Amino acid sequence: MEPSTRTGEQDTTGGLNNTTGSITFYTPLDFKTDVIHGKQAFWIRCRLEQRRREQGMYTATPNVISLKAVTTGATTMASQSTVVQNEHLGHSDGNAGQVFYLDNAPVLDLASHEKLKVEENQYGENVMVPWTRVETFAESTPFDRHFMLDTASGQIAFGPSIIQPDGSAKQYGRVPEPNREIEIESYRYGGGQVGNVPAGRITELRTAVPYILEVVNLERSTGGRDSESLEEAMFRARREMRSQDRAVTAQDFEDLTLSASRMVARSKALAPHMDNVKTPAGIVEVLVVPAVFDAVAERDYSRLALQPKLVQTISRYLDDYRLLTSRIAVRKPQYVGIKVEAEIVAAPLSDPDVVQARVVDTLYKYFSPLDVLDERDRRFFPDDWSGWQFGTPVYQSAIYALLQQLPGVQNVLGVDIYSKEVDVSQNLENEAADDDNAPKLLKDRKLSLDPDALVVSLGHQVSIVDL
Repeated sequence: MEPSTRTGEQDTTGGLNNTTGSITFYTPLDFKTDVIHGKQAFWIRCRLEQRRREQGMYTATPNVISLKAVTTGATTMASQSTVVQNEHLGHSDGNAGQVFYLDNAPVLDLASHEKLKVEENQYGENVMVPWTRVETFAESTPFDRHFMLDTASGQIAFGPSIIQPDGSAKQYGRVPEPNREIEIESYRYGGGQVGNVPAGRITELRTAVPYILEVVNLERSTGGRDSESLEEAMFRARREMRSQDRAVTAQDFEDLTLSASRMVARSKALAPHMDNVKTPAGIVEVLVVPAVFDAVAERDYSRLALQPKLVQTISRYLDDYRLLTSRIAVRKPQYVGIKVEAEIVAAPLSDPDVVQARVVDTLYKYFSPLDVLDERDRRFFPDDWSGWQFGTPVYQSAIYALLQQLPGVQNVLGVDIYSKEVDVSQNLENEAADDDNAPKLLKDRKLSLDPDALVVSLGHQVSIVDL
């Protein structure tokens, strides 16, 4: 937990020497109390550290005379959505397979407190009874209060009656009684990729709240995805037909991983029998790149770190399809940071600053684990480009070929490549400038990568040379 550096919240204690100074901390949302010396409280342990080499340090341990803790604000989770309360859907006609539609769509997945309720008569009194959402009616009996929700269209469906091979009808899920009211207690709609905004972008309160002076999102908002397009649905159908509801080959695991969650953008399965793979026998490693296109496009690679909830979702999904003798390990790829230093000769009559910016932007999009290309950039990349391919070597000649075809580039005089393994949860720009652990210059014309490796950009430098 680091002290805040936001405007108006910087450390003004002068190394604990200013009696009127203050330090602002943002405590974690999962901050818990602990008992120390018999006192239960929220505890923060502080250590004095030397931030700069030229900064002096105490020759003797300082004595803290007084300390006062004051709460100046609060942090909470928020989502880009609109909440609807107590929406009336209609009345049941008593038939199987009834369908109702919410007034708004697409709908976010229902939270635990968001219930669909159907009116029933119990002990002579009409009451609203909550029903349970299911993904399929396959296991539903005629007595189960089950319904299905299509979040894309807002459709709510009750169990159908299916004719069996012997001519009899089988009811899947309970049928609401005739003339009974159906309502949803609450739900949220909206969201989408438009809600994935950078940190510090949300600064306005739409509704006034007493004693709240200002608001701000301290972190980038993530998780927003637009509804599945027709093209995405077609690709998903092909994957499911290939896998046939079982995971045997590496391709099966990759296809099923993509179907496990729309927050998965890319996947790669590594099995022990593959070349240059060090995975232990009986274990299939599934590498996952999350769908954080907007963050990567803005060069924020911290979102490539896998969230535990996504790992758990994928693991549980794959567990239903794996062989009994296989074990699954879901993890992030090994990321290798790439820094390119290039010297460019701009074409006559072109703006050198524009050419320089175009080359830097192209290098960021080239050394990227996700496809963040604009339509104008696609003509310079392969038709099947989806981001850097797992384990593909970095060739110096490929960079020459890429830059040489960009508009405004007359000649590419030189290209130097630097690389290092990186932790994407850290600030990669700082890592590129760290003298103690700086990227190493590539001495050969080729940088080989392990099968589980992808590349990210560390910060490219392009110089425009006049000849």
